Amino acid sequence: MGLDEIIGKIESDTEATVRRIMEQAKAQADRATNDAKAKAQARLSLAKSNAAADSKVIMTRESSRAATEASQMYQERLNDEVRKSIESIKASFQAYTKSDEYAKLLKKLASRAAGELGEDCTIYVKRDDDVKIKPAGFTISELPDGSAGGLRAVSKDGLKYVDYTLDALLSSINDAIAVEIMKLIK
Repeated sequence: MGLDEIIGKIESDTEATVRRIMEQAKAQADRATNDAKAKAQARLSLAKSNAAADSKVIMTRESSRAATEASQMYQERLNDEVRKSIESIKASFQAYTKSDEYAKLLKKLASRAAGELGEDCTIYVKRDDDVKIKPAGFTISELPDGSAGGLRAVSKDGLKYVDYTLDALLSSINDAIAVEIMKLIK
């Protein structure tokens, strides 16, 4: 074997070794690149998943907040309409107390109060309302507080009491007024 053959063999072995090392390096680089891509994809998927979950939480929270605010606004509006209706009714008390219907109501209320409180009860009405009812088993006195109308009554022994003033009667039907207004608003 000559020098040329030895040099040729060395060159051939060197080229084979270089090719093998290059192939191994390329394979190792491909594996590292693929691992890095897989890790990046996993991180990206996790980030997307976390972002979607966070987004869902934010959307749910904001939807809940908006629904609560809308409900509060609706309730405030309903309360405002009820308040306006009650104020309107109260504003009409003065005209109502001059009507024949009011005189009939007063007579019924006085009769009811006398029936509930017994004979000789005292019925309190506003000034000028005493002529609208005729005493039948009860005494009539003037309401001391200047009520809009209606009556209050106290039993003879002072232990029983009823309040049939227009304000008290209106107060007792506030919920019914709210229901009727809600029907109109819907």
